[in-house]
Amino acid sequence: MVNPLLIGNAVTSGISTFRKYRSKLREDPLTTEINRTKKERGKWTSAIDLIGRENPPIGEICYEVGEDAITSLSALEMVVLPCAMHNLLIPNKAYFYTDPRIIREISKEDSPLFKKIYPKPEKAIYSIGKSIEKYIFPTEESECIEHFKEKREAIVEALASSLRKIKAPYEPGLDYSAIKNELFENVKKMKGIEYDYFLNLQELSLKRNIKRAKIGVAAALTFAVGVLIGSKLKKAKALSSIV
Repeated sequence: MVNPLLIGNAVTSGISTFRKYRSKLREDPLTTEINRTKKERGKWTSAIDLIGRENPPIGEICYEVGEDAITSLSALEMVVLPCAMHNLLIPNKAYFYTDPRIIREISKEDSPLFKKIYPKPEKAIYSIGKSIEKYIFPTEESECIEHFKEKREAIVEALASSLRKIKAPYEPGLDYSAIKNELFENVKKMKGIEYDYFLNLQELSLKRNIKRAKIGVAAALTFAVGVLIGSKLKKAKALSSIV
């Protein structure tokens, strides 16, 4: 006579395997490393966003003014576009980067259709300082990036040098173009580190997916075998009861 406990045990073993599979996924060292790498990459992303990802030339047009340091050191002019040009794809306001050297005085009276946006060096100083203290300094040394410590120290030193050159408060005609260029050159280096993290995340994710696939196949086979054994034992029990 077939022991009914064998049927339940066979199926239970398959379910237990799936539970162990989920547990292995949660405790996977690769998952821990991926999360840590994402966190470190996020620090550099935040630092870059504070400095500025672009350095538009004079005459460049944009439809939204950023809050980064490079934009804060720029002079812009806002104009309201004619209604005929305004549609869902083009906002009704446009901003043009202008030459700060031609500004003779800070005007407080602006037309509703035209507005000047002057450099805000104090804001740029705050953004650069925050990017260094809150995001770049706390980054952990990474094995996936060659000479990480040296690169980080060079970037911090260069940013600090640019920071010391910013004169505040703003005076009409004061040109921050050279400082903006310095900041953008450092942003390029920071983007390189950000990209190295991206490549490392891709590699780690690929390894984890391969590992998960192998564990998943093993778990599925064990479950299938358990169900098959349980089914056969149940069938054998039914036949023995008839006999």
